[in-house]
Amino acid sequence: MSSCHCTDPNGHLIVPQASIIARKKEAKAEELQAAKEEMSNIERQMLQKANQARELDGAEVLKGDEFKRYVNKLRSKNTLYKKKRLEIAEITAEFGILQRTEELLKQRHETIQQQLVMPHSVFLRQFHFEKV
Repeated sequence: MSSCHCTDPNGHLIVPQASIIARKKEAKAEELQAAKEEMSNIERQMLQKANQARELDGAEVLKGDEFKRYVNKLRSKNTLYKKKRLEIAEITAEFGILQRTEELLKQRHETIQQQLVMPHSVFLRQFHFEKV
């Protein structure tokens, strides 16, 4: 048996298939190398942008779990802020009501004071007329 006339169980020659597979493997290796180079370029760009961001505001760019923790922290702060803002609105409304109540009570007090002074002055006038 010679090595160049090998056949598979279907009777096809194996040598041409091996060269086709070798060419496909070589093409995939080139694609892989190109993808690795592209990934390397993108990683380099990402590092440059992270450095630029750090230079601009001094903070590091958050990734993955750090970013998730940061987002959760912001959400909890936002919820707390909304609760406090609601409390302030309620207190402001109550303050307005209390101001109006105080105003009404002052008016009532003045009215009662005037009513108390009037009968007293009427009594004094009557007393004065009776003496004369």
